[in-house]
Amino acid sequence: LPAAQAADSALLQQLLTLMADQGADFCLTFHQLATAIDASGSDQLWQQFPNQQPLQQWLSAWRQQLQQAAITPATARATMGRHNPVLIPRNHQIEAVISAALTQQDRQPFDDLLAALQQPWQELPITARYQQPPTAAERVEATFCGT
Repeated sequence: LPAAQAADSALLQQLLTLMADQGADFCLTFHQLATAIDASGSDQLWQQFPNQQPLQQWLSAWRQQLQQAAITPATARATMGRHNPVLIPRNHQIEAVISAALTQQDRQPFDDLLAALQQPWQELPITARYQQPPTAAERVEATFCGT
């Protein structure tokens, strides 16, 4: 949405609360919202929300807000694409790269992650495996200055 109106702030807060309550990944959600502007949304977006009814209600209010602001779906998608990367460097991936380099003297995971991060705004075959949030077993609870 182009301007910070009170209704826009409330709508954003509703989304942030919905994402937090349902454990949705922030990077993926913001990126995938572009698919939900004038359609039902991507499967990946829906999979992040175990209870989909609140998301459907939010999407309806969001689409209405866009329409009232005279923002076309194409304009909204383009703007969102410029501001929401496909992937970000995630702690669990960085830890895996460091571990491979230190324990196995294997630099390939680093090279692969670096290649994916060089085009964070584009969905490419190389980026797919880096887009996912960590599983429970992969979560990094503490990082250190060197990471």
